[in-house]
Amino acid sequence: LLISGWALSESIGGGSGFLKVFEAGNIFDLFHIDSVLTSEGSDMDFVNALSAHAEYSDLRIDSVKVPLFANHLLLMDGFVEPFPDPAVEAIYTYNSSLGGSSELHGKPVGTRFSGSVYSYVLIDVPLFFMNESDARLALVTSLEYLNEIFTSVDEGNYVFVPNDFRIGNPYPNPFNPVVNISYTTPEAGGLRAIIYDLLGRRVKVWEEVNVDRGSHDFRWHGKTDSGVDAVSGIYFIRMDFTPNGSNRRGKTSSGVRKLVLLR
Repeated sequence: LLISGWALSESIGGGSGFLKVFEAGNIFDLFHIDSVLTSEGSDMDFVNALSAHAEYSDLRIDSVKVPLFANHLLLMDGFVEPFPDPAVEAIYTYNSSLGGSSELHGKPVGTRFSGSVYSYVLIDVPLFFMNESDARLALVTSLEYLNEIFTSVDEGNYVFVPNDFRIGNPYPNPFNPVVNISYTTPEAGGLRAIIYDLLGRRVKVWEEVNVDRGSHDFRWHGKTDSGVDAVSGIYFIRMDFTPNGSNRRGKTSSGVRKLVLLR
């Protein structure tokens, strides 16, 4: 079972108010959660969902989709620990702009569980309002955990096709040991990515002959071309994209992002 949504304690749990305590028989029994806190409508303090598990990355809010509330979300859940079943794993936690003064700060907003009868991943965060590449990674990781077979599907006119080559902000950054960089391509073409250290020396080089149009994610595991762990420090990644069949000098688009590796 894979469930994601906004304030699930109300939409599927049927509770109301700041503190919801669920009795036996409620659907939250399936998730081994007996009580949930929900932020007030006036709080607007939810910044993002921080990774609480090595297999997951942060879920960042898409500022284009949330132009109000200072790019924060309101009416967000936070699960109260300890969970009735110790096998439940937290995968995301509530990150509040108020820090420790918020009762929800640090509370789990995503959990997963694998049992002999059933398994689930529960993400009490509205993925539609999250960065698209973050949401995709969350879903792919969750489906892999549930041992589900999945594939990407070309949805024709419904596929987002960017007008130009763009590179997203690296995350997490600083990072250790893996950093993710999202990028979009307006058409099929070749991609070259080079990691440089602060002195301009090449650390790692990748080349992809044919990258399809659309949104993609790139990962660097902090290793050099020779497979050695790169040392802590500041690095730069340069990505060059060349559409198929065009002259490299005239059509290549490039972008650079700074990376901070902390060992």
